[in-house]
Amino acid sequence: MGPWLEKYGVTLDNDVIVDRASRIMGGDILAPMVTTYEQHPITNGFKLMTFFPLASSLRVKNGVAGVTAVELAKTRTDTWGETDEAGLKKGVVQFDEGKDFQGPLAVAVVAEVASPAQDKEGKPVKGAVVVVADSEFASNSFLNVSGNKDLFMNIVNWLSSEEDRVTISSHNSDSEPLIFKSSQLSWMVAISVLGIPAMVFLAGLWANLRRRRNS
Repeated sequence: MGPWLEKYGVTLDNDVIVDRASRIMGGDILAPMVTTYEQHPITNGFKLMTFFPLASSLRVKNGVAGVTAVELAKTRTDTWGETDEAGLKKGVVQFDEGKDFQGPLAVAVVAEVASPAQDKEGKPVKGAVVVVADSEFASNSFLNVSGNKDLFMNIVNWLSSEEDRVTISSHNSDSEPLIFKSSQLSWMVAISVLGIPAMVFLAGLWANLRRRRNS
């Protein structure tokens, strides 16, 4: 698919995106969550979180004649594209600078292609392609997860020139997800796993020593 996609200004990286924070939101570290979307008819007013299991990263290739490409959806800054396939199979996941791709990383790109043809009203006809580096986000297992279905339907409706049907379903709300940085997640884990048990232990020890002194 790589050479074919490059004709439309899209480069597909040979990696798997890792997102440690996704596990906190009930996902998996290999199912990056996305909350950042570029301005486009597909994503206008779109504030829902989406998940892309086993996704690769995409890059816009500039300078392709007649093609305008935009990174539609991107991961967080503390994600990365893991290129060590052997390590992934062994369960070893770590960022290697100079080898892996540092986030934010695009998981969806939309490209519009100019055409010399005109429609009945004399307007130029454009071709369009939306590339999502993960087919699982629209599978039965993930379609109803958060905003996956809404994003998928918006893409289909926009590609079919039915922009009036590009919308967000009723489960959308004004609330926004609380996203933590890696350092904040580390502190949360330390407090919940070590801090709270240590406080309970010390309180019990102090109560035991006090009881012995009073006896």
